[in-house]
Amino acid sequence: MKTNFLEISAANGWVEGTLQNVELNDAGWIQLASDVLEGYYESPQIPAPLFENLVCCWNATTPKGSWVELEARVYLPEKEMWSVWGSWGCWSPYIVRRNNSGRYPKEAPQIRMNCDILEPLLGAASMLQVRVKLHREEGVGSPVLRRVTVTLRNKILPAIPCREEELPVLPESCVLDTPACSQMVRDPEVGNCICNPTTVSVLLSDRGNQVLPEIMALSTVDLIEGFGNWTYVMAGAGMYGYRAYGRFGDYDLIKSEIAAGRSVGVSVHYARTLEKAAERGLPYLEGAPCNTPGHILTVRGYGVEDGQEYVYVSDSAADSDPECHLRYRKEQFLQAWEGRMCYLVDTQPECPAMIPEFEYCDLAQDEKGKYYFVHEGQEYPVYADMLTGKKSEPHKMTLMIRQPQEYSQPRMDANDLFQYPQVDENGHFFLPEGAWTVYLISNTGLRYMSQKKVL
Repeated sequence: MKTNFLEISAANGWVEGTLQNVELNDAGWIQLASDVLEGYYESPQIPAPLFENLVCCWNATTPKGSWVELEARVYLPEKEMWSVWGSWGCWSPYIVRRNNSGRYPKEAPQIRMNCDILEPLLGAASMLQVRVKLHREEGVGSPVLRRVTVTLRNKILPAIPCREEELPVLPESCVLDTPACSQMVRDPEVGNCICNPTTVSVLLSDRGNQVLPEIMALSTVDLIEGFGNWTYVMAGAGMYGYRAYGRFGDYDLIKSEIAAGRSVGVSVHYARTLEKAAERGLPYLEGAPCNTPGHILTVRGYGVEDGQEYVYVSDSAADSDPECHLRYRKEQFLQAWEGRMCYLVDTQPECPAMIPEFEYCDLAQDEKGKYYFVHEGQEYPVYADMLTGKKSEPHKMTLMIRQPQEYSQPRMDANDLFQYPQVDENGHFFLPEGAWTVYLISNTGLRYMSQKKVL
């Protein structure tokens, strides 16, 4: 490993790692052997430049009743020892997902799992090893692992190169027709903190795959971190069949992706005024919609206007969908993008999506004219406490209704009209006049849908 990025997959023969109770399918992807409930892939020990941060991602399909868990350990040359294994937690859209921050020995710790980042604590690391466990319940199809990616970063030591080869000549400017979606008009309980899944929804929509922000958010929420886990949202994009991963990059990497027609997600922090920048110790970003210590947005282009280079974005922190299309001065953007995390997603899926499917439910009306779900002939009330705590408690839900509306800019399904009904003490809710699609979505895989025309 000579750069800050490595993909481990069929493309490089899984770097000749160890397979235990797993096998390769016809596509070269890893799945459990027949009649086996658990197995793993383990990479060899991989030399790397000295590094201080490590982030892993994976792309996998996980049928209901199965999951994958990625672990890594690092070699600490100052101590001449390998660390314990650090885990990113078990993952599937159907399970309770929690990262493993804080689960390591308090005495003489060797590493720290800082949500999605493995941090060596006894000096920089010089080698790494990854292991992915696959698990399924009896009678359930096998999870299928398509790839693991590793990306490295230094904060004190010199930066690790992003590439070995020279970049191709890039056009002077390129701006994509990427759609826009404001997180601030989404589910009121979580709208101000779902920039991460909203950005992934924009990226997938830009590639022709419509995913509503609430669906992506509740499919990938980390009940420790909330909606901010880099690794989990890239696994979420992967469950739609895409090659998708996070990596630490540079501005040339962003430009090369844009020039290839691929919008990019980035992790930033910024202040919208010089006063707030000084007060909070944040980079100043002229034209920004808010002040934030941590945020994800979509880069959709770059170019020069009147001698000034700009970065064109779809920033979900804006107050409405049309207002998300903004431009930032390059030098200010680079300061805001200090951590250098990028989300990279291929333009075409490599396999069919395997996602929680919606079940169609009936809607019945009570004597007060309010509605409630009827699932398999039984009333399914939705109480108020079921709709709160989505970022930290399992089995919590979003109830929302949707109506088509005109939208003149590059369009995604999320640009329709959405409302979020209040429920009464009986678990019933009011529907306004019009034709509505009604959704009930949980953070552990429940998906109900109905349609109703109210006169």
